[in-house]
Amino acid sequence: MDFTIIAAIVAVIIATAYFVQIWTDRRARTPTRISQKTMRHIRLQHHMRPSTDTQLPSNVADSTTEKTRAEQKIAAKPSQKDGDPSEHYREKPREKNIVHVPVDTSTPPIAPVLARPISSLDDLLSWLPGFDSACAPRVALQRRAHADVLHPKLIVCHDMMGGYVSDAHVQGCYPVSDVHYYISHWEMISMFIYFSHHFVTVPPPGWTNCAHKHGVPVLGTIITEWEEGAKICERFLESEWTYRRVVEQLVGVALYYKLDGWLVNIENPIRRDLVSNLRDFVAYLTERMNASIPHSEVIWYDSVTTSGTLKWQNELNDQNSMFFTACNGIFLNYTWTDWTLRNTASRAGPRKNQVYVGIDVFGRGCPGGGGFNSKEALEQIYSHDLSAALFAPSWVYENNDKSKFVQLQEKFWNLLKPHCKHCYGYGELPFVTCFSRGVGSHLSLDGQVSLSNGWFNLSVQDPQPTWLNNCYSLDRDNSSISIHSANITTEDSYSGGHSLSIEGKVKATEKPCRAIARLFSCDFDVTVPLLISYSYKQNNSISNRLDFSLVLHIDCPPTYLALTGNDTENKDEDSSDKRLDEKLVEQYGIARSKTVDATRFRGGNLGSQHYEAYAPLEKCEIIGEEPKNNGWTTRHYLIAGKHLRRYKIREIRAVLVSKPKSQFKGEETKSFAFKLGYLRIASAAALKASRTPVTQLRCSDVAWTLTPDQRLCVSLLLTWDYTASPAQEESAYYDVYGDETFIGRAFTESHRVLQLPVAQGEGERGKISFTVQTITRSGFKLPLSKSTSLTVEWTKN
Repeated sequence: MDFTIIAAIVAVIIATAYFVQIWTDRRARTPTRISQKTMRHIRLQHHMRPSTDTQLPSNVADSTTEKTRAEQKIAAKPSQKDGDPSEHYREKPREKNIVHVPVDTSTPPIAPVLARPISSLDDLLSWLPGFDSACAPRVALQRRAHADVLHPKLIVCHDMMGGYVSDAHVQGCYPVSDVHYYISHWEMISMFIYFSHHFVTVPPPGWTNCAHKHGVPVLGTIITEWEEGAKICERFLESEWTYRRVVEQLVGVALYYKLDGWLVNIENPIRRDLVSNLRDFVAYLTERMNASIPHSEVIWYDSVTTSGTLKWQNELNDQNSMFFTACNGIFLNYTWTDWTLRNTASRAGPRKNQVYVGIDVFGRGCPGGGGFNSKEALEQIYSHDLSAALFAPSWVYENNDKSKFVQLQEKFWNLLKPHCKHCYGYGELPFVTCFSRGVGSHLSLDGQVSLSNGWFNLSVQDPQPTWLNNCYSLDRDNSSISIHSANITTEDSYSGGHSLSIEGKVKATEKPCRAIARLFSCDFDVTVPLLISYSYKQNNSISNRLDFSLVLHIDCPPTYLALTGNDTENKDEDSSDKRLDEKLVEQYGIARSKTVDATRFRGGNLGSQHYEAYAPLEKCEIIGEEPKNNGWTTRHYLIAGKHLRRYKIREIRAVLVSKPKSQFKGEETKSFAFKLGYLRIASAAALKASRTPVTQLRCSDVAWTLTPDQRLCVSLLLTWDYTASPAQEESAYYDVYGDETFIGRAFTESHRVLQLPVAQGEGERGKISFTVQTITRSGFKLPLSKSTSLTVEWTKN
């Protein structure tokens, strides 16, 4: 081609590019010429533009004006121009957030949120995270104290009535009149497996939240059975690509639902040519789970042999050891003997505590016959330093008088406890408990009854005491205090449905005496000042005879920190104490608790250097909790000191101290009852953490129904957003109110309101206001007056 032609083509290309660039620059600069007034108009039009994210439910007719719709959008979303939206809420009054809804009783109400399994291989392969966010657990696995990996362990494999019964109700059940199954003896349990006969069993979130609060890992179950199971295995074991695809899905399910591993239970024959792929599947699942969730466990159930035959071995031997080698542990069948236990222990070698010998609580060929004799099997297994797997302890509930469930449950676990070689404690702060077991005949909030009927919600269960009825006196020769019981009661509660009741008798003596009730074993590593709060109640007739205190047993001098009342003389302070108080006030807004005379707490041969006592804070406005007249006494303490810069809290105890006979009049011996309803141990930094409301509170799926007596009820879905900034503490859960009446507790950013009666307004109109209150991990509540609300105004057609 001629050089001149080429040069002309290049010149045309350059010129075209030049003019295109000029045109693009002019288009980019055009908005800068728009006046500020015009830009404000554009922004306003943007806010008023209809959106698929509107707060009106999809089944509600468009009966609002464009202006009203814009007001709803603006009210739901705080302005960002002043920075953090939390400041918007903290500094300004709560804005109105209103939706207008016509009453239409033709639309069926939404259904309760139910947890469910993954029932088929196709469902597993098509599973995606997020479609059922309401079923995702909130509580991450908490660190445990005394989690020695060498001792024999105890797995609980929960198999009850096919699974997914009342525990499948994610928001719990209310009202209820029958008894529901729960577990509260978590201090004995090393792992929890939720079992059903569905292909992939995903535990309901209540069990995961509940177990994780106690530091107990939760495993799901993968099971194939019968001819259908054999077909599923042939499909996913067909090649390396197919089983690896299944593994990646299982890892994703575990991450999304906060699972800590899987029980693999293949209860059908496997083609001989696929056995190696089955072993590789187990090995790859273990590899990927351990990499994605470092503490996770993959447990193989003793079923299929190396030849692919379905034949339970009841021991570790050549027929199943290759699967044991491929994963983190093996769950042996239940019909073992002492001879097979010896063989198993010898074969397992240093991995003995990773062999979980089955105990069928229903009996079915298990040594000891199950039931309340399960303790015999446990003792025999532990004598060989093997671990145990307790299958279906719900036998206590299913095969006995349900009206006696609580007493029989205590009997069952108390028979096992002396044979356990471990007792786990709590290892992570903040630590907050109201002693609730996740059930109740009533539900209290801050010492006042909010629900007067029965309820059930495992997510509401709080950390349970390590010990119950573990009491003794410090004055062995002549004790005036006799503690008869320290147990969980439903008679009264501060929050939830239970409290810890300490009952006994006190008689008049010349010298003060002391009695102890051990409560919690723990291993809290403390490097910062602590905020400690507790609420208790006592019968008035013994208020002048006994003092109630909590005592922390720590690992350095002083050995015991007593959190007592304010009726004891203060100790003298030096100048360094005053400087410390100034720093604390500057950092946390409050000085530390004053030290008081600790003489009355000393018992036995311990000297004064082993005790340090603190009086409660006198002014607690900084804590941000409104004073309540509810019959409970709440004490707050800020614990700090130059000698308390780094230490561990090993144990929490309740201590009763009697007063000398000369200080009171009346009967020589009187009964007493103390209720401990609330305990919080948290970093003092929680005092300064920003407490902010939820944002973007909205409703959808609104439906109306009429009761037989023509009372109007509303059902709807509430959703909201909450993102904690570095200056905020994470939310633990949300309490939901309807017209300032408690209606439910949410552990995700949504709540389904079901069949809620609404107040009849004048004529054919009315309204109801929903409020979502944030509660942080340290137990702090945002006041209702500062929480986000949504008002639903309704009009009958």
